[in-house]
Amino acid sequence: MSNPIYKISMLGPTRVGKTSLISTISKMVGSNLLTGTPISFITEDLATEKKLAIHNRELRGSINAGSIGGESFNPGALAGTQSPFKFKFSLKSVNDENTLNFEILDFPGGWLDSIFRPDSASQQWKDCEKWIEESAVIIIPVEATVLMSATLTEEKKAIESNIQSEEIEDIIRKWAKKRIKICPNEPSVVIFAPTKCESYFNDNVRAIGNNQSLKLFEKVNHYYSNVIKAVQDEFKSSPNVSILYTAVDTIGCIELRRGEWKLDNENTLRFMGTYSVIPSKNGIQPKGADDIFITICKTMVEAYNISEKMRLEEISTKSEHSQNEAEEARKIAETDEGFFGNFLSWIDGSKKEKRNEASSKESVASEHNKNRTSQERKVQTIVGMIKEISKCNLSDRSKVIK
Repeated sequence: MSNPIYKISMLGPTRVGKTSLISTISKMVGSNLLTGTPISFITEDLATEKKLAIHNRELRGSINAGSIGGESFNPGALAGTQSPFKFKFSLKSVNDENTLNFEILDFPGGWLDSIFRPDSASQQWKDCEKWIEESAVIIIPVEATVLMSATLTEEKKAIESNIQSEEIEDIIRKWAKKRIKICPNEPSVVIFAPTKCESYFNDNVRAIGNNQSLKLFEKVNHYYSNVIKAVQDEFKSSPNVSILYTAVDTIGCIELRRGEWKLDNENTLRFMGTYSVIPSKNGIQPKGADDIFITICKTMVEAYNISEKMRLEEISTKSEHSQNEAEEARKIAETDEGFFGNFLSWIDGSKKEKRNEASSKESVASEHNKNRTSQERKVQTIVGMIKEISKCNLSDRSKVIK
C-alpha cells in the first residue's frame, strides 16, 4: 500500500511570493536544517525540480542584475503562478525505506477573488477547493511591505484589496468545518507568513536600522483579525489547532529602497516596491522559512503517528485473530482420532482437507503477521522522526497567535 499524501495549501493574493516562499523553504531545509540527522528531504518529481530550478535561476539573475552598477532589484520581475501546481516532497529516514509524502498546492493568487477568476478555470478552482479542505496545514503568505508602507488614507483603504483577507476568511471557514469533520483527532495548523521582511528586521544581512518586527506582528494581527477569529470560532470545541506567525526574509540580501502605490489595470491601488541589493559574500541568505518547515514536519509526523498507530491496532487485531484461527485449525487437523478414526479420515480425505485448511489459515496468519511487522517498523520510523524534528526549536521570528 502506498503512503498517503499529506496535503498543504497556500492562500495568498497574486505576487505575494508564494512560489518564492516554497523555494526558500526547500532551500533552507536542503542546506542545513536536517544536516546531521538521519532524515533526508527529497524532491519527489521532475516537475517540482524544474519549477524550483527555474524560479531560483530567475531570482539569482535578478539579484545579479540588481548588484551591478547600483541598479535595484525588482521582485515583480519574477514570473507569477499561472496555473495550479503541486510541489511534491517527502521525508525519508536512512533507517527505513518508508517515506512521509507531502504536497503543497500553489495556485494563481488572482483566483481568490471570484470577480477576476476566469470562467475557464471553474473546474480547476473546484479541485483547488477540495484540496484546500483536505489540507492539514494552511500557509497564508503576507506581503509585509504592503502592511508597513501604507501611510495615506487611500493606501490604507487599499490594503484589503491587496491582501484579500475577506476571501481568505471564507475559504478558511470552509476548511475548518471540513477539517473538524474528517480529522477531528489530528493536529491542524494555520501559518501566517509575512514575506519580504528584510527591511523590518536587523538579525540577518541587514544588521543596522530600526527593528520593526513587533510593529509588523501587530499589523498582521490587525489586518487578518477576521481570519484569525474564523479559525478560533470554528475550532472552539476542538483543541487540535494552532495559529502560528512566522516572518520570513525570502532573499535576505535586499532592502526596500522606495515604494509607490499605483493603480493597476483593474484600477486597484497596488504597492510596488524597489529593493537595493545588500553586498554580501554569502549571497542570498533567507531566514525564518525553516520555522515553517519545522512546524509542517511536526504536524505531519504527529498526524501520521496517530493514523498509523490506529492502523497498527487494526492490523494487530486481524493478525491475532488469524493466528488463533490457524492454531485452532492445526490442532483440529492433527488431533489423534485413534487407529480406526485416523484410517477412515485418511480414506475419505477429511484429514487432508483439515490439514489444507490449517495450512491456508497459517498462510493468512503469516501474511497478517508480516503486515503487522511492517506497520510496527513504519510507526517506529515515524516516532524516530518525531524525536529528531522535535529537537528543532522555533526561532524568535515565530510567535503563537492565541
